[in-house]
Amino acid sequence: MKRLLSKRRKRGETGSKEELFCDHTWPEDYFFTKRYSRRREDAISKLPDSLLSQILSHLPTTKEAVRTSVLSKRWKSLYLLIPSLVLNANEFPNHNSFVSFIDKFLAFSKEQNSILRKLKLSVKKNVNDPPCVTRWLDSVSSSKLNHLDVECLVNRKLLEAIPRSLYVCHTLVYLRLHRVSLGEFVDSVSLPCLKTLVLEHNVYANDVTLELLISSSPVLEDLSVVRMVPDNIKFLRVCSKSLTSLHIDYLFGEDDDFDDKGFGRDGTGVFIDAPRLEYLKFEDDLSDSKVITNSGSLTNVNIVYVFGENDDTADVIDLPKRDMIRKFFTSISGVTDMKLSAHIVEFLHYNNEFDPMLLPQFCNLSRLKLKVPKSCLKMLPTLLERCPNLNSLVLVLDFYKSNGKARKIRASSIPRCLQSSLENVEIKRFNGEAARMEVARYFVENSLVLKKLVLDIGCSTMEKGFYITEQGFSMFRDLLALPRPSSAKTMSKRGTSGCRTEEDRISFLPDHLLCQILYNVHTKTAVMTSVLSTRWRTIWLSIPLLDLHTDDFPNFTAFVIFISRYLDLSTGSSCLHKLKLALRFQDISSESWNLAFLSGYLSPYYLITKWINKAVTRKVQHLDILYPWIVEMMPLSIYTCVTLVSLKLSNVSLADSEYVSLPRLKIMHLVDNAYANDAFLEKLISSCPVLEDLTVVRNKYTEDYLEVLRVRSQSLKSLVVDLDGRKCWYRDCRGICVYLKHEQLPQFPHLIRLHAVLYNSDLGNLANILESCQNLKSLVLELINLKEEELLIPSSVPKCLRSSLEYVEIKTPIRGDVAEIELVKYFLENSVVLKKLKMCLRCWRMNEESIILMQLLRLRRCSPSCEKTMSERGVACRRRTGEDMISLLPDHLLCQILSDVPTKTAVVTSVLSTRWRTIWLSTPVLDLHTDDFPNFTAFASFISWFLDFSKGSSCLHKLKLDLVSKRPIQEISIESSWDLAFVRGYLDPYYLITDWINKAVTRKVQHLDISYPWIVEMMPLSIYTCETLVSLKLQNVPLADSQYVSLPLLNTMHLVDNIYASDALLENLVSSCPVLEDLTVVRKGDTVYNFEVLRVRSQSLKSLVVVLSGREWWYKACRVAVIDAPGLNYLSLKDNKFTSYVISSLSSSAKVDIDVSFDVEISGQTTLIDSSKRSAVRSFFSMLSSVRDMTISLTTLEGMYLYLKHEPLPQFPYLIRLHAVLSNSDLGNLPNILESCPNLKSLVLELNNFRKEELLIFSSSAPECLRLSLECVEIRTPIRGAVAEIELVKYFLENSAVLRKIKMRLRRGIMNNESNICMQLLRLRRCSPSCEVVVEELEDTFQGLDFYSELMNVTKLFMPCLELLPTLLESCPNQNSLVLVLDFYSRDEKAAEIKPSSVHRCLLSSLEYV
Repeated sequence: MKRLLSKRRKRGETGSKEELFCDHTWPEDYFFTKRYSRRREDAISKLPDSLLSQILSHLPTTKEAVRTSVLSKRWKSLYLLIPSLVLNANEFPNHNSFVSFIDKFLAFSKEQNSILRKLKLSVKKNVNDPPCVTRWLDSVSSSKLNHLDVECLVNRKLLEAIPRSLYVCHTLVYLRLHRVSLGEFVDSVSLPCLKTLVLEHNVYANDVTLELLISSSPVLEDLSVVRMVPDNIKFLRVCSKSLTSLHIDYLFGEDDDFDDKGFGRDGTGVFIDAPRLEYLKFEDDLSDSKVITNSGSLTNVNIVYVFGENDDTADVIDLPKRDMIRKFFTSISGVTDMKLSAHIVEFLHYNNEFDPMLLPQFCNLSRLKLKVPKSCLKMLPTLLERCPNLNSLVLVLDFYKSNGKARKIRASSIPRCLQSSLENVEIKRFNGEAARMEVARYFVENSLVLKKLVLDIGCSTMEKGFYITEQGFSMFRDLLALPRPSSAKTMSKRGTSGCRTEEDRISFLPDHLLCQILYNVHTKTAVMTSVLSTRWRTIWLSIPLLDLHTDDFPNFTAFVIFISRYLDLSTGSSCLHKLKLALRFQDISSESWNLAFLSGYLSPYYLITKWINKAVTRKVQHLDILYPWIVEMMPLSIYTCVTLVSLKLSNVSLADSEYVSLPRLKIMHLVDNAYANDAFLEKLISSCPVLEDLTVVRNKYTEDYLEVLRVRSQSLKSLVVDLDGRKCWYRDCRGICVYLKHEQLPQFPHLIRLHAVLYNSDLGNLANILESCQNLKSLVLELINLKEEELLIPSSVPKCLRSSLEYVEIKTPIRGDVAEIELVKYFLENSVVLKKLKMCLRCWRMNEESIILMQLLRLRRCSPSCEKTMSERGVACRRRTGEDMISLLPDHLLCQILSDVPTKTAVVTSVLSTRWRTIWLSTPVLDLHTDDFPNFTAFASFISWFLDFSKGSSCLHKLKLDLVSKRPIQEISIESSWDLAFVRGYLDPYYLITDWINKAVTRKVQHLDISYPWIVEMMPLSIYTCETLVSLKLQNVPLADSQYVSLPLLNTMHLVDNIYASDALLENLVSSCPVLEDLTVVRKGDTVYNFEVLRVRSQSLKSLVVVLSGREWWYKACRVAVIDAPGLNYLSLKDNKFTSYVISSLSSSAKVDIDVSFDVEISGQTTLIDSSKRSAVRSFFSMLSSVRDMTISLTTLEGMYLYLKHEPLPQFPYLIRLHAVLSNSDLGNLPNILESCPNLKSLVLELNNFRKEELLIFSSSAPECLRLSLECVEIRTPIRGAVAEIELVKYFLENSAVLRKIKMRLRRGIMNNESNICMQLLRLRRCSPSCEVVVEELEDTFQGLDFYSELMNVTKLFMPCLELLPTLLESCPNQNSLVLVLDFYSRDEKAAEIKPSSVHRCLLSSLEYV
């Protein structure tokens, strides 16, 4: 370009660059060459730095902004200019890199004088990490910082102090501090722009520190203070004139933060002085005093905790305490919206009898939400009495299902709000239980102005106890049958699993809406609605519509009486919008005497004329009159009806009129009428200035006095004229065909769509007709009287078939005639641009359809994109065939489907159709079992043939071979050896398997699963270097040693009963999998194990299962298991011989399942003599002391009990959930185990070998967890009423101070004493007043329960008594599988004959396997 400009300027040519560029003659393809093609410009990179930094500041975290630095050099350092820094320490590999990044960022910002507007940090530190937060905050507080959010996830002893410079930051708007230390303020505090302040789990110098921080923020609007014991604050003072929202919480810490030493309530309190406060959420139950002043602006209150668990009845009786509580509620009595938790309602319920005036009147309260326990339902009327103007109430029924009868809610008087103001009530967690139904009954019977009652049902959450019983449905029906004081009440149910009832919402609509609905139906249907209820009785009379047919009545007399009465009753109505009468007179002459009684005239036509005049008088808009024949003249009033919009007249006589004016008429249909003369009809049409739709039909059998039909209208849009009068079904082209014999048709250049009816004799002229439609795009044909012997198919090809015709439809069903096939052939072979040809098939016989389809499929298509659409119609027999949608899917999707089933099932699909015959060969999966074949020879031949046939496939995703056959080995080694020689030329079958595995590795196998019935030869070394392997499962295989192992993608590895070359092989195999997450190592049975130390070291491992069991003589003397997996989430150990474990870096979030015997014989040993074994037990549990969830087997617990005889167990300070299996003799040691779990919250017990006669004696002292933390206890073993079981439940109820729920199961039908057991449980004293006892009943019979049928499918049933077998089978009607273990050894006993009373149902219908 530059050379061109310089040359033209040298020649003396002048002009701008653009002019010279345009004047030059460029080659035709110059701008399309690769050299001069424009590249896509990076427009965003050309923006200035300020705009780019502003764009990056809107990303959620700084991490996302840093990622943009790899885009180009332009973006390398742009992230350093963004005015915000949002970082989380977990996003960095270690603490040092986190600190280094922030230091560099802040140093660069200071060097460039950039302004940091937002800083959000989440810091995680250890004990040895140096302080860093203080200097960071000191560095940024001098800049114009607006948003500061600092979260330090550290121990309370390692809190960093806030620099003093932050207290005078004049630009700060948002401040959140979590786990920091706020020291004393030497200088003044000034935060003039601070609007939001969040303080969580901090430590303060004293009370003045926090008070000064709040009061020094003059525009503070939102404040949240979450305190944790201890924080050096005795009295919290909140004084602010600008505060509008406040949240206060005070709690004890958890785990290492828990510290209640030196804590006391005396002198503690909360003082709130905020005159503009609008919202308050209060959760402080540890402070002794609560005072709120200047609360005139308070409108919304959420009270969760106010009074602690020690504020019992004795405290409330104390006058100062009572005055404080009364003043607290009085200070918030002006609110309009309030929420009270279950703790507050329970507190008020217990103390209401001592001081009924404890609660003030909430006169302004309009909305109230209560969470009510079952024991506090009697408090509900009292609470409502304190809210005289309540409008909306939400009740959350905070109790589970109970077996007791519901107590009726009684009150001395009905609360005022129920009589005057309460309109909406919503009851949540409603499941039809008796107590909940009683709450709904209370509101139904006593609410006078209630408009809506909502019962919120959670039908799908069965585990929470919310389910509908049959009793609940019956009670709900009773509830609907109750008399309702409120007539406008609406009852609805909300559910999640289909538990809904029909709700009559339409009846509550106003009358004008109901009339509008009934306006759209016939008058007969509208009258039928009068029987629905009293509400609907007279609604139909207000409808401005009368649409009747004489067939709706038994005779014409009833028809006349009804219309006359209707018009008389509805005289007061403003108008009659529509009058439609269809009359059919047959025996009117015989009814003339009845008509005389109605109107005094013998002619019924007088009545009809009278009705029309009344309709015109009442401003009718739509008039539709249908007579069976020509009758007398229509009244002249219809010619001057100024409101008429639609006029439809049939078989009427229209008289002449001098004046006709229909200013609003838009639709006029005149069918078979008689007119006065030609001029009248012309005048009638021209007198409608807005007429748009006109239809004129003349009957040649009726004299209508018309010679010339003139239609003149400027507004007409649609005109239908039928001057023949015959109801012809077809629009034929015979007239056009006759015309074509003399001359050609005129051209129709704008015609796009043509619908024509052709006879067989007219098909020859079809080409001439189409020749006149050069731009035709759509053609619809109907064929009449098509005869097979006449073949008059056109020979020439019109222009439209060559250029424009895209759509052809033959509406007449095709029956297979030669003329029909030739017509289809004509369009297919001559239409160049045809896209779609649509036709219908009518088949009289079953084989006709296939014959016609075959003829159509053989036809040649001129247009390659033509689509033939065929629909099927039948006359005598219409049949539907199922459509095979899945076969229409592409091959890769079908292969994906077949990949999810075993290969045997995939091969079976080949018989479905030709489409499926070879699909299974393309599936990248080979999943076979030797039992799928008659012998091993067939098994080997199939696999070898499959691998050879599918060589062209890119990969083999999965190879699963299960050789654990039920057939004896002789079938493989003897009978099949000569066949194997034919297959591969080798007599050893294991060579074949090794060859298959090598081929699978070569073809990039991802899932390899090999199961042998016994130890065989070595696995090929190729599996150690398979880079695509994701899952590896091996059973009964020897693994040879290898110097190089690399499995970069292996995620799952299961090794069962294998033999390893050395200890180092297994260690190397595990450590060479960088992404391994699931590992299972099983050693059991009689396999000779040849390694001494099991080492598992993996940084990525999440699940580890180790099963080490077998006969003692197979093990060597030294047995050690070393586990180093810091990322473990689940660890399962099962061992009956190992004595030494080394577990390091176990995560606290890991779940541990232990079944270890510690090599102790429990039966004959009473003490642990060997000190080395005690040391092993101590070391083992010390390594597990950091876990939160632990499951311990009965064998492990027995070893722990022997250990406890010498020294106490190590502490488990972080353990929250414990699942243990206990025997009766071991329950005495349960307190010692619980003493080692000080923070335990959930305990699950299973009782094994529990004997009824044994007594249970616990120690007098209760463990610490029972006093402070244990909230849930579950006894999974069904209780049978043994003394030891009752004592165990009693122990937890009487000693657990914070217990919320104890759950047990009761077996019914065994001792017939379930009521006695329940009575014993009810008499037990409860240390925790909020404890809930949940008892589940388990039926002892199996009849009708599919659960037990499922159980017997997988569980062996030991049957020492054969006489019980018939009874057991009779109780399981749907049994599918049965396993019997005959547990008797003596052969001297005589065999007892099994004599069932009848043949059992399961033997006849369902039992398939025994």
